[in-house]
Amino acid sequence: MQSSIELIKNSIQRDLKFANISNKKISLIEWKAPGSFKNYLLDMNIIRENKINDVFFQINKLGMKIVYIRKNGIIFIIGAEDKIQYQLLEALLEEMIKRFFENDDLIKKIHFENITSDAFKSFKHDIDDIVFKFANMDLVKIIDVPCKICKKPFPLVVKKRIVEEATSFPVHVVCIHNGHPLVCYVDKDFNVRGTGLVNFTGQIVS
Repeated sequence: MQSSIELIKNSIQRDLKFANISNKKISLIEWKAPGSFKNYLLDMNIIRENKINDVFFQINKLGMKIVYIRKNGIIFIIGAEDKIQYQLLEALLEEMIKRFFENDDLIKKIHFENITSDAFKSFKHDIDDIVFKFANMDLVKIIDVPCKICKKPFPLVVKKRIVEEATSFPVHVVCIHNGHPLVCYVDKDFNVRGTGLVNFTGQIVS
């Protein structure tokens, strides 16, 4: 049986496709997974129009999962094949955001007028480093969830901080497993204390 580290590493190597960091005008950084020659076209106008800060948004498009978030006027985006779990993408993106804002040189460049993407290309090496080392960073945990519908357990990726920073338990984590939505009740020791079906209406566009 594969360890959690191996499962995370395999998922990233198999499914992760691109990352993008943009401001209100241009893409500052466009990163693609090693060996990937495909161009991943994003409707950046729609993403830029969303002015909400500090909230992860999810897009399911053409067999891909895309996650994006706006932080201090900068939009961070990550995309992968739809086999990957959203919590893993969010955790990867959080580490990229942390590394980006720790780089004083990059922060200074953000405020320059008429800046080009060439000024930020060195950060692609940081993304490579994060992707390569992520499985050993201990930022996510894989827990076994018993599915009452399928009558068998499945692995669920959970960001460790949502449990470690919780003020009440159990923590509710919602997922879709084989087409049916479940809520998982996770305790402070990352044990699943139960699951339940969710009345799921799907995406609502307003």
